[in-house]
Amino acid sequence: MERYATWVQRSKAGRLDISINDKPFEDSPVENIEAIMELIGPQMERWRSLQIDKVSFQNICIVLDHFKDCSLPQLEILRIVESSREFHRNLPPRSLGELALDAPQLKEVELAGVVADFDSTLFHNLHVLRLKDGSLTELTLPAAKDLIHKLLRKSPHLKQLRIGDLRSLITPLPLATQPPPLVNEEPFSHPSLLDLTLGFRNGVLDALIPSIKFPALRSFRSARRPRLMLKSWHLTVLIRNSPFHSLEEIQLAGNSGDRQHDRYLAEALTTLPSLTWLQLEYFNISQVTDAILALGHLCPRLQALRIVWCTGVDLNLVRSLVNMRLGAQGITKLRELIVRGRIGGASKELSATKTWLEERVERVTLETDPLETAHRSLMLFLEP
Repeated sequence: MERYATWVQRSKAGRLDISINDKPFEDSPVENIEAIMELIGPQMERWRSLQIDKVSFQNICIVLDHFKDCSLPQLEILRIVESSREFHRNLPPRSLGELALDAPQLKEVELAGVVADFDSTLFHNLHVLRLKDGSLTELTLPAAKDLIHKLLRKSPHLKQLRIGDLRSLITPLPLATQPPPLVNEEPFSHPSLLDLTLGFRNGVLDALIPSIKFPALRSFRSARRPRLMLKSWHLTVLIRNSPFHSLEEIQLAGNSGDRQHDRYLAEALTTLPSLTWLQLEYFNISQVTDAILALGHLCPRLQALRIVWCTGVDLNLVRSLVNMRLGAQGITKLRELIVRGRIGGASKELSATKTWLEERVERVTLETDPLETAHRSLMLFLEP
């Protein structure tokens, strides 16, 4: 304890970052916390951050009881990690209640294995909120939607929201094959949110999209995916609500079982003017040629385009798209183009197109479906 007292003394009037782990609780926890508070308590007005790291719920409560109704005028960061329950999906998170701290400058909060009363004024000025608990990923659609809407209403200045621990999610979830029930509701809008990560399961995210509108959002990650993935039945939602005007990356997937929604792709792309990265997958390209050609002048910042696991890919269409972007004013040229799927045309045409593209795009990948390649080889072999 003398060493810590020396550090505090040497800090003079500087701001302090306070970190409390489980060591003080190994024996005589109450006495040790009293000693710690006697040391750092008089310096509360200088605290910049408070981290209670991997401590049991009972001992977290002991620590927080000492801070109850205290004034922390310079506190900007609060991080609380419960030791035994951080990522357990089968245990509900324990609530810390209201967190009665007076911290008007608090901008960043991370809670792992615990939750709090989000009605507390403590959350009103936040810029960053991270909630890590396995049980949160199992919330039902109504509970998940209520939680998100509540957090954003209570934190109007929030710029980053992350719910669920994505480190424990390893393999991608299978895509839903049926659209969620249509719900006519006014989408909830939040003008400040820039970065959103939602680790929900069981199709919650899929059904959540129609209820949100985040015009400033740049990054949207979901469970087991590094970026937002939308099925074609969400294309009409994009058209109706324009929820992601500033989004930079997205994956859009067609539905091979029902192509009726795929035809809205071109119009949906008009609502995504800030895209720099776009992946189209499982579309029949011959049925969405208007969308491919529209990319010649839409999405002016687009730098990377991937057309993967699609059928009916026409190389002339791809060339037209690239050429249009090169000649259009105020349009960024493509730097990466990846086409994987059933590509029409002979092998010579594929090779010639790749050479043509490589002269105009920095990184080019053209890979036809292996079955298609085998078929072409057979046909060449059989030709007289």
